[in-house]
Amino acid sequence: MTRLIVFAAVVLIAAPAFGTDDPEQARIAAIVAPVAEAIAAEQAAQSHLPPPASTREKLERMGRLDQAGRRAIGAIDFRQLSIPDGRKVNGAIGELIEPIDQANVEALLKIMPEQGWFTIGEFGAEASEAAFHIVQHSDLAFRKQVLPRLEPLAMTGEIRGVDFAALFDRVATGEGRPQRYGTQYRCHEGKQVSYPIESFEKAEELRRALNFEQSLAEAWAMQVGRPCGGG
Repeated sequence: MTRLIVFAAVVLIAAPAFGTDDPEQARIAAIVAPVAEAIAAEQAAQSHLPPPASTREKLERMGRLDQAGRRAIGAIDFRQLSIPDGRKVNGAIGELIEPIDQANVEALLKIMPEQGWFTIGEFGAEASEAAFHIVQHSDLAFRKQVLPRLEPLAMTGEIRGVDFAALFDRVATGEGRPQRYGTQYRCHEGKQVSYPIESFEKAEELRRALNFEQSLAEAWAMQVGRPCGGG
């Protein structure tokens, strides 16, 4: 695990420069600097820690690294960017985040139980959430492998219901099908839009059954139309 994170750090710390002789690349690098800095800060913090004492601790660290750059995206004001610039910025963010996602998936595969999952009861809420995020940010084949394990756990509260729903929807949209719970969005012409959904009314019922904090109407009010990069 340490070797994987060090590899990601080398790639990511170098990435913001992009080739400083190119003014355009330097401009985009400056825009995505908050993401690069957040990742570097989390990597630096973890580099001073002793090796994780348990699977739970390992997952928690992986989860913090998974989220560090993504949380910093909110510091980028996409409203000030043209659609082409938004696409460039989105691509640059991907170059920063994707090596971490790949390293996390490789590390997760080494500790995954043959059956079952990283439940809240056994591993704690933070570690369980971290494992979900890593799968959510993996490829479609891995998501499909994990999805059947999560549904029964969501029904008993051993994972968050919203996590199962989000993975279900991510698999559906990845296969070109309508989503069921209304958790997935994409960028279209600089604005966030929802992927097609099976039924708005049914989604509201299903979200209540899984103890979502927001109704679909509330989520759409917050998410649809937000400025974004790409699309």
